[in-house]
Amino acid sequence: MLSQRIKSLPDAPGVYLLKDKEGKVIYIGKAISLKKRVGSHFQRGSNSIKEQILVSKVVDLDYIVTSSEFEAMLLECNLIKEHRPRYNVRLKDDKRYPMVKITINEGCPRLVLVRREAQDGAAYFGPYTQSQDLRRNLRYAREIFPICISRQKVKVKEGKRPCLDFYMGRCLAPCAGKIDLKAYRELIEELIIFLQGHHDELTKRLKEKMAILAQGLRFEEAGKVRDQIKAIEGLSKVRFLSKEEGLIKVDSPLSELKVFLRLPVIPRRIEAFDVSNIRGKLATASLVVFEEGRPLKSGYRHFRIKTLDSMDDVGMIKEVIARRFKRLLSEKEPRPDLVLIDGGKTQLRAAYTVLVELGLGDLPLIGLAKPKEEEESEKIYTLNRKTPLRPTKDSVLLHLLQQIRDEAHRFAISYHRRLRRISENKEVR
Repeated sequence: MLSQRIKSLPDAPGVYLLKDKEGKVIYIGKAISLKKRVGSHFQRGSNSIKEQILVSKVVDLDYIVTSSEFEAMLLECNLIKEHRPRYNVRLKDDKRYPMVKITINEGCPRLVLVRREAQDGAAYFGPYTQSQDLRRNLRYAREIFPICISRQKVKVKEGKRPCLDFYMGRCLAPCAGKIDLKAYRELIEELIIFLQGHHDELTKRLKEKMAILAQGLRFEEAGKVRDQIKAIEGLSKVRFLSKEEGLIKVDSPLSELKVFLRLPVIPRRIEAFDVSNIRGKLATASLVVFEEGRPLKSGYRHFRIKTLDSMDDVGMIKEVIARRFKRLLSEKEPRPDLVLIDGGKTQLRAAYTVLVELGLGDLPLIGLAKPKEEEESEKIYTLNRKTPLRPTKDSVLLHLLQQIRDEAHRFAISYHRRLRRISENKEVR
């Protein structure tokens, strides 16, 4: 019974998910006290008409206990972005509420609050409906991760006088050369892991870092990392409690890629394709699979091009996409969350044409094209933009896509070379 579930809720901070008769999440909220907040929804005569309609559709609920209001705020935002509940009206327009932007696309990243999300290669978190709560909690986060907050791009200049935040322990002053940029970017990565909610992963990483510093007799630095660990462990444990008392993973390291490319889901499974040929001879193609950002070697496939004898990259892309996804449909294999083609607009259009013919036109598809000029960044082509995305060369997102594309290229080349050696041996005989 729903009433019994509500009475049994803990008097603790957390996030709750209200569900309709079909089991669909229709509203997500956060609370300092789950027991009091959820109960308030169901008090007769005290709710607005909109809330009465919401309550009339609720038949079940799940909840997540967190160890702080701050963690509940981060978790609420992540879950709303994932489920897009019908009655969370305040977050329907992502541009109206503050978001945390971390400029990982810049040489010296910074944090800034924004109300509009741009496809510029930065990492975005939010939106958050309570700007005062967000600012207060960010002040706490900066005690653990003293990074630069600035609306202006950071210019590094040795000997520059640091700002007041440096002397108050809120910033490590990368602009003045007070911290090595490599070490500063590691701090940024740790903050992103923290904002994603992966506190166990972050704690493990920091403990390894502390051990290395201690072995190198750098005890003062090791002590600072130890203090970070203690602060994070105060926020670390989150449980997803449902009827089965099960655990659910609520976010992924790939969430920034989802935001940047405006994907419908986090791209946990990415399939990438590349073709290889020399003057049309012994033309081959490859498929590589990455799951959770790591190679899944068991999913790799080679293709020997069968329908073409000439140099026709577009035709080869069409053939390999058709063969791969016909098999996927016939054997009911899992669909990828993102398909990556090595090439530009022409190759992308060719792959999309085949997917539409197979009834898979809704599969997210991108093309990654190398620049013509060495100083330029690579271009990312998508189906819903006339112009390509141009992340900066030091963009973490670009590096991930390059790694996947390069692995597909390596795999295709290795197969092509093997076929060529076999062919040459036959000619000698």
